[in-house]
Amino acid sequence: MILVHAPAGGGKTNFVADWVNLRADDRTTAWTRVERDTTTAGLLWATAGRALGVIDGTVPGSASELAAALNADGSDISLVIDDFQYATPDVQREVMKFAGMLHTGRIVLLTRSLDPHLLSLLRVQLHISMFTAQDLAYTESEIASLITSRDTSADAMQQRDAATLLHLTGGIPILVRLLLDMGTEPPPQGWGRAIDAWVSELVVDEYRDAALRLSLVPAADGALTQHLTGHEPPQRLLEMLARDGLGHVDRHGYFEFHEVIRSALQRQARNVLPDATIRELRTAATRYLSNDVNQVGRTLALLTESGRSGELWPLFAATFADIVPEGAGASLSSMLPSTLSTDATVAAITAVIQSAREPIPSIALLRMVDEALADLESQPPPSDPESAVYRELAILALLRSAKRHVAGATRAHRLVELVGALDPHSTTGVWDAAYWGLLYSTVTLALAGNLVRAEEILPALGADQDQRRITRGIAQRAFIYANRGEIGPAAVLLDQVGDELSGFTPWEGRLAITRAAVQLEEGDARQAQATLRAIEPKLHEVLEWPYALIVLSRTHIALDPTAGIEDLDRLMRIHGRQPTSPAVLDLLKSALGDLALAAGDVQRAIRTVGNPAEADIARRLTAARIGLITRNPDNVTDLQKLTQQEDVWPRLRAQAFLLLAVHLHRQGDAQHAGLALKRALTITSGQKIRLIHSLTPYSELQAIASVAGIELPANVNSTNPLELPLTEVALTERESNLLRRLASPDRLRDIAEQEYVTLHTIKSQASSIYRKLGVKSRRAAINEAHQRGLLDGRENREI
Repeated sequence: MILVHAPAGGGKTNFVADWVNLRADDRTTAWTRVERDTTTAGLLWATAGRALGVIDGTVPGSASELAAALNADGSDISLVIDDFQYATPDVQREVMKFAGMLHTGRIVLLTRSLDPHLLSLLRVQLHISMFTAQDLAYTESEIASLITSRDTSADAMQQRDAATLLHLTGGIPILVRLLLDMGTEPPPQGWGRAIDAWVSELVVDEYRDAALRLSLVPAADGALTQHLTGHEPPQRLLEMLARDGLGHVDRHGYFEFHEVIRSALQRQARNVLPDATIRELRTAATRYLSNDVNQVGRTLALLTESGRSGELWPLFAATFADIVPEGAGASLSSMLPSTLSTDATVAAITAVIQSAREPIPSIALLRMVDEALADLESQPPPSDPESAVYRELAILALLRSAKRHVAGATRAHRLVELVGALDPHSTTGVWDAAYWGLLYSTVTLALAGNLVRAEEILPALGADQDQRRITRGIAQRAFIYANRGEIGPAAVLLDQVGDELSGFTPWEGRLAITRAAVQLEEGDARQAQATLRAIEPKLHEVLEWPYALIVLSRTHIALDPTAGIEDLDRLMRIHGRQPTSPAVLDLLKSALGDLALAAGDVQRAIRTVGNPAEADIARRLTAARIGLITRNPDNVTDLQKLTQQEDVWPRLRAQAFLLLAVHLHRQGDAQHAGLALKRALTITSGQKIRLIHSLTPYSELQAIASVAGIELPANVNSTNPLELPLTEVALTERESNLLRRLASPDRLRDIAEQEYVTLHTIKSQASSIYRKLGVKSRRAAINEAHQRGLLDGRENREI
């Protein structure tokens, strides 16, 4: 026996009808129903027997007569009895008796309600399966099949996508089919009445008033339900609503109606409840939901539905940085498209929430951002300072959601000016907005690669008594210091960070990058790598992902550069399409170029670095490193300019002095080489930077230090990965010419004849080249020469 238990309109009939249609042809199915107060046991069996074709069916039958006929026939039958809630006790006993006598087959009972006593008897006497309203729902793929099985236009297909229908209806079959029949045009009034009628049938009188009140809010847990409805116990009410297929309870304990059902209930609520009562209910719900960080999106939707968009910014400013995507994104569909297109404030907030779910902004999100920005920019600047701050924060939020970091950094300067002009006695709401605006201005500037200006804004945040806000400021400052190379100050700040930011992925990501940078410079490259591995599954939620890859590439330089190239290639395939600023991308290319050099692949480093512009300091340094290997004077002589530039980060300035020291040493200028080395060591020792010493030929640094009377600090790793590739290969002009000939397919004998020398001479010169390159064969010499940049890549490497 199969029991299908669901309220009216819950999808029982559609569910079983679809099942019957899919059955094999050799099975027989009879469909009958119990009519209220008119169906007797004899009439039930006569109707069923006639449908199955085994008894006459013109006179009342009996359970034993029908069972005997079916058992004699031997068919595998199914008897569906609809509206079983109307069955009298006599009919119920007859059905149980019939089921006990039937040798094979099944009985399917469709019922809106179920007597617990009858259910107990069934379970004792029969083998039963039971389906409830929550089981009778179409999946997204089943809804997609329904759509494609109909003759619809392309536009209709686009409007009625399976995911949207599943969200609106919860998969309830009757509601899915009604919405499919509506097409793309606004539903006729008749269909609106039909949906309202179905929903009225779904909602039982026991909790009708409570359901109408709850439909006025996006979601409610037990405490809010009790406050809004007075129903006891409230949790039991929510369980009944979910059981009857009206909605679902999420993982936070909040019940949410399916959207179509909520809309129908809201229409009824407006006809039943006074306007004052509706306002009171929504005001109470707003106050309650706004205290739960997981309900930010639903609170915003409630304010929007209530026409209270003026209250959005003060609420949103309090949680601007800590939005939980699951909670906020759950009610985005409640934001009316018409509201998003006419209210730039609502659009800005919705864009920020949506961007938390989109590592790469969608076309729809970018279009929303562009329209809202155009609307805000076209309006006259507000005359009062508070409105000006809110407007500028909206613009910053829109740019942030679209990952337009450079444009956001430009607007950050304007926001700082507006906050500075605020009256100290301004409202709490605007100071909350100012706090988040300033904090995310520093974040945006860091994402734009301007870490100097990012630090300058931090003091403007001012003193604050909230520990989480204090910790955010400390964490952001530590991030800035660590990535500029000020490791000592960053380590001190990290010691002051508690666990206030745990659970918020963006801040956990920033802290992990900072910790890894400090751990690496303190000599524990493996721990630094483990710290970054821990956040790798959520790296797509961290806007500063390029900084994570930069630090990770340095850990590989200290541990295993060759394996590091493969690892970074993998991560770039995953994250490389995410938006980032040109300045931060230059930093990442420089780090990847250094990693390629550490692995001995100079040609890869050349391709990675390309032709750096004047402002690309990091890439210019890597290009200079390549110049020391390939003896390219243009890149190397650029070092003198780099050491004299203003606002160069300590890490980059120290690298420039180290490389300049090596360059001057090779030029025979021991005095100035020593001075450059002293300047570099002053920076590295003061900021506790050590790893960059392994990005220069250490043996040459030792030679410079010996002449200048300087003591070098201990290197961060036991071996220097760049010692060999950065050490100059002193080939004579004749050997350089021969190296290019060796890269051709010509035999040694052919080369000797063309050079008018003996074969023995060519072999002797080739052996000298092999020895200087540290190889033992012609093929290995060509590969090594390509990696070291001694060949320009045009030579044929197929020997």
